[in-house]
Amino acid sequence: MDTYGSLKLSWAQGHPGKWINFISTDTLVYGGAGNVLNVVRSSGEHCYSRASLGVGIGPVICCAANSIIAYSESALEPKIFILRFPSFDVISTLEGGAEMDYSCLAISSDGAYIASLSSLPDFCLRIWYCSTGAVVAETKVANGSTQVSFNPANWKQLCVIGDDHVTLYLLEQCDTLTQLTAMEVPLPRRNGFVGSVSQPPRSAGKKRPSHAIAVDSRSTTAVNQPPTDLSNVLYTNSYEDAGDKDVLVIPQSHCWTHNSVLYCGCKEGQMFSVDADVGSSCLLINPVVLVGEIDGGDMDSVLMPVIPEELPYSEAQPTVSPLPSVGAKHSTSDTLLVDNEDNTTAKSKTLPGNGDYSTMTFISKLGLFTAGEDGIIYCIDVKSGEVVGKSSLSISQPVCHLAASPDNTKLVVATATGSAFLARADGLSSVITMFEQDDTSYVGVDCTVDGKFVVSCKSSGQLQVWSLEKTTVMCSLCLMEECCSMVCLPMCSAIAVGTKSGCLLVVSLLQPDSPSLVSKQCFYYAPLSNICCDTGGKCLALASGDHDVLIISGKPTEQFKALGHTTLAGYAQGISIQVEASTITICVAVSETSDGYANQLLLFSLPSIIKDEYYQDHTKTFTDESINKRIILLNDVVTAFVLATGSVGFGLLATTKELAKFTVSSDNEMISADVVYPGHHLKGGHLSLSPHQKWLLSASPDGEVSVRLVTTLDRCITVTPHHYRCGGCQRACFSADGQRIITVGDGKTITCWDWNFSSHGKPKGVLASEFAEKKLSALAPSIEKQNEALATYTTIDVNETQNWNIEQEASEDKEKTWLDVVIEEAKREDDKKYAEIQNSLRIEIQQFRDKVLHLIKANEALPDIEKLDRSEFILDLEEHQKHQTEEAELIAKVREEVNMEILAQMYLRELIKEECWDSMTVKGKVLKAFQLRIEVSNYPLQKRPQQEIQLLNRAVQLRKIEMTEDKARATYIPKIQTTMQHSKVDDEYGDDDLGTDALDLTQSEEEGEKDPEAFVGSRGGQYGGDSVLLYDQFQLHSTQRKKHHLILLKDCVYRIKERFNQEFEEVFQAKVAEIQHIRERNVRIKKIINDLKLTDEKINEPELDKDEQPESLLTVKDEEVTVEKYYSPEEKQKMEEAAQLDEERRKAELGDNPRERALNMMMGGRLEVSAEEDLFKDLPRPDFMNKEPAEMTEDEIRLAREFEKKEAAFLEDREKLKKALEGELKKLQASILQSMQGFDDRLFKLFRLKLKTELTINQEELKLLRLAASLLTEEEINQKEDLLNQQLMEYKNQKVQLNNAISVAQRQVGEFKRDYEFAVVEDKDFDRAFRKDFADCEPYIDVLYKAFRKRPRGQRMRVGESGMNLPIGQDYHRSSLTTQASHLGDLMAEYDSPSHMPDGVTHSMWERLVAARRRKIESEHKAKSMALQLAEMQSFLQNRTAEDEYIQQQIQETFKELSKLREDRNQFALNLELQLLLRQGQVELEPGQLIPDFSHSVLLHRSIIEQLNSQIKTLGDSKLSSMNECKDFKRGIHMLDWEHEKMKMEAEDLITKTKEIQMLHVTKELQQWLIDEEQGGSKGRNTVDVLERTLELNNQMHAKMMRHHQRALKKLQNSIAEKKAENYELDKQLKELQVSVTERQQIDELAGVSQAEAGAKERMRDIIVRKRLVQVAKAQAQEIAILRAEVERLRMRTFPALVQAGN
Repeated sequence: MDTYGSLKLSWAQGHPGKWINFISTDTLVYGGAGNVLNVVRSSGEHCYSRASLGVGIGPVICCAANSIIAYSESALEPKIFILRFPSFDVISTLEGGAEMDYSCLAISSDGAYIASLSSLPDFCLRIWYCSTGAVVAETKVANGSTQVSFNPANWKQLCVIGDDHVTLYLLEQCDTLTQLTAMEVPLPRRNGFVGSVSQPPRSAGKKRPSHAIAVDSRSTTAVNQPPTDLSNVLYTNSYEDAGDKDVLVIPQSHCWTHNSVLYCGCKEGQMFSVDADVGSSCLLINPVVLVGEIDGGDMDSVLMPVIPEELPYSEAQPTVSPLPSVGAKHSTSDTLLVDNEDNTTAKSKTLPGNGDYSTMTFISKLGLFTAGEDGIIYCIDVKSGEVVGKSSLSISQPVCHLAASPDNTKLVVATATGSAFLARADGLSSVITMFEQDDTSYVGVDCTVDGKFVVSCKSSGQLQVWSLEKTTVMCSLCLMEECCSMVCLPMCSAIAVGTKSGCLLVVSLLQPDSPSLVSKQCFYYAPLSNICCDTGGKCLALASGDHDVLIISGKPTEQFKALGHTTLAGYAQGISIQVEASTITICVAVSETSDGYANQLLLFSLPSIIKDEYYQDHTKTFTDESINKRIILLNDVVTAFVLATGSVGFGLLATTKELAKFTVSSDNEMISADVVYPGHHLKGGHLSLSPHQKWLLSASPDGEVSVRLVTTLDRCITVTPHHYRCGGCQRACFSADGQRIITVGDGKTITCWDWNFSSHGKPKGVLASEFAEKKLSALAPSIEKQNEALATYTTIDVNETQNWNIEQEASEDKEKTWLDVVIEEAKREDDKKYAEIQNSLRIEIQQFRDKVLHLIKANEALPDIEKLDRSEFILDLEEHQKHQTEEAELIAKVREEVNMEILAQMYLRELIKEECWDSMTVKGKVLKAFQLRIEVSNYPLQKRPQQEIQLLNRAVQLRKIEMTEDKARATYIPKIQTTMQHSKVDDEYGDDDLGTDALDLTQSEEEGEKDPEAFVGSRGGQYGGDSVLLYDQFQLHSTQRKKHHLILLKDCVYRIKERFNQEFEEVFQAKVAEIQHIRERNVRIKKIINDLKLTDEKINEPELDKDEQPESLLTVKDEEVTVEKYYSPEEKQKMEEAAQLDEERRKAELGDNPRERALNMMMGGRLEVSAEEDLFKDLPRPDFMNKEPAEMTEDEIRLAREFEKKEAAFLEDREKLKKALEGELKKLQASILQSMQGFDDRLFKLFRLKLKTELTINQEELKLLRLAASLLTEEEINQKEDLLNQQLMEYKNQKVQLNNAISVAQRQVGEFKRDYEFAVVEDKDFDRAFRKDFADCEPYIDVLYKAFRKRPRGQRMRVGESGMNLPIGQDYHRSSLTTQASHLGDLMAEYDSPSHMPDGVTHSMWERLVAARRRKIESEHKAKSMALQLAEMQSFLQNRTAEDEYIQQQIQETFKELSKLREDRNQFALNLELQLLLRQGQVELEPGQLIPDFSHSVLLHRSIIEQLNSQIKTLGDSKLSSMNECKDFKRGIHMLDWEHEKMKMEAEDLITKTKEIQMLHVTKELQQWLIDEEQGGSKGRNTVDVLERTLELNNQMHAKMMRHHQRALKKLQNSIAEKKAENYELDKQLKELQVSVTERQQIDELAGVSQAEAGAKERMRDIIVRKRLVQVAKAQAQEIAILRAEVERLRMRTFPALVQAGN
């Protein structure tokens, strides 16, 4: 087949949702989702497509300035292809830039450089030359980096962003040396205020080589690597840094402006700007912070970008709405308060981009365009640092890419679903839909019979009709249903579509630009996933899952009716149809499972005419003989199968992924592959034959499509239209004439490939075309007839279909399928045909049933010997046996499941028991008191591991050796320890008293006389944890000692627990013995209670519960099982046999036994007789005592008297015995209570021991934790020291590399500077040599020199005026200089024309002048370029020198830190942390929340405290005495003050009384009284006597009147009671009267309106008269008041005037 030619890409459609860019003003380029590069016009018209030069297409970038397109592969070790547009010639191929894939590509504004950002696992940034493909520079970037871009104003500055970082890179060059220097941008906080600025750390601004890699452009070899990062390892690291990462914004997109400002959009809607020179960030938008969170902010400054409250929304067309000016610089909120027109109310509006900023772009003079998942594009004006919203555009789809046209007039919008829109950038208007598609995959593709159109179908139900010639979508129809399959009908212009609901939809294509749904039939309940049509279009074969294969007509004239069906034993995986002569052979690939591969073939044939005898019944089920049905097993499992002519089939093997050829014969029940050919790389695929059955097409998930000759399958033509990462190729088909191949895949891409036949293949292509023409001409009459019939079909509204589907989903009853309808019709016909027979059979069966039931009932009444077994009445033994077998199988299955579950539970129980019970040497248990609510638990102990025992033995041996060594050393140097302690204390505390006290403290610790446990740190020695091997706490300096001490302490804890467990076990055994004693006493108590018949007496019977006997939980007792035990028949038989044997043995024992018979006869069956039992029995009363006394004989009377005496004595003995038993009972009960109380007291002691033991264990564990923390700190210090050493080595290596780079740069700068100086001198020589060269033109030399110096305006620059020290990062691009030179040459061409020739100058002189001027200009340009390059090289040298200084500084700082760390380690080893036991009162600290803080505490000897206390007490006593003296003295002062105040107040009282006397008015009565007093006061005394008598008389009268009033009060109370009763009666009458009055009032209101008017006038007259009378009364009262005042004034004149004493 490869000799036929090749396949070339004709066109392709489909967009992955990103990487669409402008290559010119009206042309865009984007990569298809697979392996195709598409070029479209801005109007949406498809221009052409190009297949990828590699494997797949990754990121695509364009540069309109240089017409460059670059894209990467999507494969391992991908390449980058740089192409020239529109010729698509390869400029260069970039290799080795990534290991797996590229995340992003970027191209500089002039197209000279490309930046690539690789993804996992290397994450490397590389800058390439576009023309040569060489690497300019490279560096490692942070993990997770996703985007990279060039600064359009300075190509040497780049930005790389990721989810947790934004990094700026600066490219520096020095001849052949290049270096990328990184600068981390601090991210704003997620909840930061708008306007907040985040400054980078001071070290971040320096040119640190730690993040840079210098590359020699000639060797592209890395000079250095980034140093080790210690920020996450060192123990001094603060955890706040790690916590801040969770509250920082998450960058998602970015873009540059023309003035080098970087804007970044974040995931939650934040936006911030970055100053590229400084590296600081400023938060511009933050929807997270609310207005209420701002404290003390001015509301006028709280301005945030907003969007309108309601944005127009439309699914069909994007809409545009204005966005008001809503932002201000340094705003601090996310909400804007906007006043209404009346300026009275305010509304809160939402922030733009409240979701996220997935993409953004900047257009000069228009603003910043952003978009995200909300589908709204915002245009934001960011001039002068302000954020002002301008307009918005609603796309109603998630936007993932924005790009502006080169002229900044258009904006292309790409959505995540694969759609693309074009809008005007100015105002976001004039929106054009370039192409629109949903986010679903293709389920089918096929060509129409005329070969003009291609129809594709997606799973969402979207049908698209494509024109093969125009490469555009003619129309689109959404069926509003999920689809599974599709095929074009050859007999008419229609499409058959299978849906997920099992329906078959027929869509008419009579009008290709307006398809319509004309038929809908339901055939299955499951998805209709397989549809196939024969080449003649006579029938369609349908299959769905494990349902039957259905054959329907493919002709509209027959209404697409069902022709029949046949059963399917399995799941259909594919259908193929082959037509030979008049027979249609259908082959169905069948699998055993729904998700498996086909392992058998179902073949059957259909004749041209189907007769009724071909059916089994009315359900139209084909008989196997009529259709020659046969099943052929496949020895090889296949993923796809197609049937060809000549009983040949082809399949894709599932195991080897090869193409196999099969010979399908009806004679063989199992077939194998005849020949196997190379297939595809991935499992699965699709097979189809060309219309003329000569070519075989195979498509696979690996993305490849292969075409082979049916006769020679080993040679093929292969293309890769799709990529395996996107799902590969899903479907492929030939066009009707076989000249094209159409493929769909990648979920969104459709491609068309044309044949490029060779000379050998052209005749074969012509044969395929001729076959298609013949077929079309043969089918033309039938097609015309069927199309006419199709035109009569009624169009079905797809919206009604959607509503019908919704109703079907909501209802429980689904629509009946065709087979259900046919079966129901067949049943109805059978019921009509055999109705009488069915009724008669029902009657006979009912009669027979009644007869059998009557016999069964009669059999139940018969005797047992005559009864028949129930099985005798079974009529159908086989059916009964079948049911019995099914039940037995079901029971056996359930029993097996239960047994397996029980086995699993038992296994789990054994595992838990082995781990938690058997491994414990001491099981955990609880000991409870008898009466008290006390519980004491022991310490569960596990068996020590062998490794732990070995470590303990080793530590013990080493400690013994060390102790022996210390003992031997102490013999020779006994005082060295004391001397060392003195020196240590002196060094630490000096010569003050505190040092002496510390030494005394050390000596007292050594002596251990007063409190030896204080410095041990625990009381483990008292509770079994004492060990002479333990180190002293003052000796734990080395790490080895700490480890050994840790092991020994663990052993002490273990021994403490063991000792307590021994005590616990002793008490536990005591409780067991006590319970046994109580049981013994209870036996006697029960006997006494039984004898005394005390029913209310309670017996105290203590038992051990499950907490005290945990082993009882592992055994299940019979009484704990509440359900009835199941016994199998075998067990029941054994139990019956055992019971029978026991019964026989019992009967044998109950036989003639003389011994027992004698015992029963002589002693009542007992050998011992209890006196208590006899006493509590009643004496047998003789029978004669029942007679009357008169009837008794003398002997009987005598015997009766003796019996009565005996009975009285018996009762007396019984009463004595009863009292003795009661006393014994109380004694036993008291002894039980006493023993229980004794045990409870012992348990309480054990409880207190447990508390002390727990305290001791906690003390030991605290020491363990402190030692472990100390060991971890030492390990961390060692680790930090190693890291610092490693960092120091890295800094030294970097310094060596920098020194080498500086030396090379200095050498290059020196050499280039000499060349530059030579060029400057050479340029100046041109001026000096001018007059010599033009000496023959002496009259015109000045004019010529002026013309020689003439330049275009703005282009002159004197040589040497360029600075040597220029700003870092300034763009001195050599290509730009070349562009300037060419532009200058174009401008000088005008000046070189003879029209500018001065007067008098000849043409030869002018030509010489032009040549000289050209040489001068070239020399100037050369000097200029060399000056700029020299400045750049000097800048590079300065930066490297600064970096060298920085590295030297870092080395010194590392040295300092390393020295400090070593000092800290030595100090840590000597400054030990001790655990002390102090008694209550010895800790004199303020209590904290949990534990006291001892960080600022001092340990002092108690004598110091006691001495201080005594001094404080003495001083306190003296202070108290002084205070008492002061108190007494102050008391005297207070007394004197009080007496002074008293006398002062008395003086004031006397003065007041004097004034009152002087001002007293002397009346006649007063004068008379004074006269009487002067005369002896007799009149006064008489008056007093009269008054006393009057008072006494008044008292008597008052008492009399009180009695009178009390009597009157009683009468009044009686009267009140009577009045209340009367009032109650009157209230009743009042209610009735009120009702009548109300009625009267209503009557009067209706009748007497005129009377009311007259009465009103009279009332008004009365009111006026009353008002006048009131006024007169007020006037008279006022006159009386005046007259009274005048009388009082005249009366005062008669009083005498007394002079005041003070005057």
